[in-house]
Amino acid sequence: MLRRISLIIVAAAAFAGSATIASAQGGPMRMRSGVGIILEAKDSLQLSAEQVTKLDSLAKALDAKNAPLREKARAARESGGGMEASRQVFTAMRQNDEEAYTAALAVLTDAQKPKAQELVTKARESMRRPPSQLP
Repeated sequence: MLRRISLIIVAAAAFAGSATIASAQGGPMRMRSGVGIILEAKDSLQLSAEQVTKLDSLAKALDAKNAPLREKARAARESGGGMEASRQVFTAMRQNDEEAYTAALAVLTDAQKPKAQELVTKARESMRRPPSQLP
């Protein structure tokens, strides 16, 4: 049971679906999506202004799509809702993130894609590690 709860917490942390940890406008702290990770690396990826605009639009759409799911997860948590309901919500959020990430890769050039994929993979791996294993 404890393992199952831990897995759900890890899934929630890894795929909460926000574009950034804290929005530039001072918004609430949330976990990063694949699109958010790419946006955070805009300088190292040498993204054009047009690419940043497109990616920002994808991130905002993802955030809006996941907002009702985050609310549903919060309500389930506060009411002591079942694990199955939480798992369904996080599965939907993960699917939304994957769809947005796929769309984000389409915005990148062939030269940018491998580096972006590496950054996202590393970020997701670090989110899945227990705190004792973080550098």
